[in-house]
Amino acid sequence: EPWGTFAVLNAEGQSEVQWVKVSGGRSDTINGATIPAMFAFHGSPVIIADSQLINATGKAALSLSDVYVDLKRVHFADNAGNGVLIDDATAGSIEHSVFMNHGGSAIVLTSSPIIISDAEIDGSDGSCIEIARQSTPQIRESALRNCAVGISVAGDSHPMVENVVFEGNAIAMEATVEHNSDFP
Repeated sequence: EPWGTFAVLNAEGQSEVQWVKVSGGRSDTINGATIPAMFAFHGSPVIIADSQLINATGKAALSLSDVYVDLKRVHFADNAGNGVLIDDATAGSIEHSVFMNHGGSAIVLTSSPIIISDAEIDGSDGSCIEIARQSTPQIRESALRNCAVGISVAGDSHPMVENVVFEGNAIAMEATVEHNSDFP
């Protein structure tokens, strides 16, 4: 049975997580706050390196909100939902990380201007990378394989994609224009 979530909310100091394996957790509600992942840092700066986030049964393995993103050499695998949800990031990067076999999307960005470099994504029922709500990521030197969609863009987002391999995706890239119902 899933054990729940580990969350750091609005802590003042920076956390550092290295050489950690987190497995088998789920989304939860803690003190009225909905935590959409088994491992979460909201309003609390964190560096995560050389770690594994696997077998999450909830919406996502990792949730980062309102923080500087610093993920290096992190392995995400076999998660029922998304690999990582990043919302309202101030800036930051995902570097040298692997994402394998997700029931949702591997990386979900909303309102986030981060850099993704040397990412290996293989197997997601959703998008390899889902970009929404005015996100402006730079995606470089990465491989996006065997996802329903390689990169999905919506909500006036503007990604820069450079030296990225798309292989075995049903759709390499898709962009959705949101329609304002106040105007024809």
